[in-house]
Amino acid sequence: MQAITTARITRLYRDLPTGGGRKGAGLSPQTVAYVQAVLRKAFREAIMVEQVLPANPIERAKRPWNAPPSLGRSGLPLPR
Repeated sequence: MQAITTARITRLYRDLPTGGGRKGAGLSPQTVAYVQAVLRKAFREAIMVEQVLPANPIERAKRPWNAPPSLGRSGLPLPR
């Protein structure tokens, strides 16, 4: 786990929408957000409970903004 850095996670988030899926297909913004949530929880547990790392690299990583078409930039549904 010590080899995982904020830069590596940011690169992962950048690459997932273009080639992180099956057979090299890109992942949807919702799936990338889900990946981030799972990683954040796993690393939070590793830090809080197991004390494996001094800081959480997931918290500092930047996930590319790519809102689904039904959502505005704020993440809230667009008015109809």
